[in-house]
Amino acid sequence: MLETCRQHCCELLLAPAYDIVNTTAYIPQDVLALDVVGNKTLFASRQGLLEFAQVCDVARPTEVIRKQLQALERLLARSTELCEQAPHVVAAIRQCAVPFMQTFG
Repeated sequence: MLETCRQHCCELLLAPAYDIVNTTAYIPQDVLALDVVGNKTLFASRQGLLEFAQVCDVARPTEVIRKQLQALERLLARSTELCEQAPHVVAAIRQCAVPFMQTFG
């Protein structure tokens, strides 16, 4: 599975709207729709994410998260038309990424 992820790491696509778990993209004051390591807030889930990575034997999880954040910025930069069509979604995505960038960036 991990090897498959590595092979496809450059094939980034925006998920369709029905695949958005982070409800803050359309309800800014809301919390996550699903628990992330037992938490419904991204702020609380940051440490839980590292702990979950350890349980799953993910090597260098901070580096993995940092690369995902960089990939997110590259994806948004090249998706200008979609970003123009849904600026509130892009703003929510970026707002949710800020704590992760501050912690792992």
